[in-house]
Amino acid sequence: MQQGDRVVRGQQLLDVDLALLKEKGYVTQTPVLVVNPEEMKEIKITDQKQVAENDDLVTVSYKS
Repeated sequence: MQQGDRVVRGQQLLDVDLALLKEKGYVTQTPVLVVNPEEMKEIKITDQKQVAENDDLVTVSYKS
């Protein structure tokens, strides 16, 4: 990825061996950062305590 690229649903951002991380005792919770909120009209965050692959975590609407 390069600066200015947009992320779309389902786009792979990285590849992680979660089983190995858990085996080694690492925490697998991951923070999510929104880095340009001034460009956004609305940010909706799920109220689910856990999400699975392909679940919506954050939905962003950009200003026109």
